Amino acid sequence: MIDDDPPMADPQIRAAYEAALGAFILTFNEADFYLRQIIGWELHGSALEKKLSRLTEGSTSARIDLAEALAARSRQPGTAGLSFDRLREINTVRNRLAHGHFEQNPFQGDYQIVLRQKYFDYPAVRVREIERELDAIVHELRSAYYGYFFSDLDAVAVDEASS
Repeated sequence: MIDDDPPMADPQIRAAYEAALGAFILTFNEADFYLRQIIGWELHGSALEKKLSRLTEGSTSARIDLAEALAARSRQPGTAGLSFDRLREINTVRNRLAHGHFEQNPFQGDYQIVLRQKYFDYPAVRVREIERELDAIVHELRSAYYGYFFSDLDAVAVDEASS
């Protein structure tokens, strides 16, 4: 008996990648959200607010650069120490994963991500590791963002202590 069906790799390989990719994209979107919020807080009320706020609608790379520049001069503690360099590197990964094609070998199940005729290895395990690292950066960004809401409490505490 001849089997005319081509061999197919375990569909769980693709499902695991899809789950890892989905978690990664959701976490990256959260990082981008807090990046925009930090930029908004830093620009609010400044003479450059209108001029620079349009940069928040550009590329993620431009937002990271703007947030880093604003954080360097921020009076908000902790913003200058945010992981901008690593976020920039992870943004490169995001571009590959979000825009790359999942090319799976139907015989063996292995796969690569293809983008602009280049091949990248991002097994689901690696994508999950990067997502966990990104989640730590999201925690930093979220903490910095919430710090803006409570920054005047420190000033009140200092004023009360000196009275």
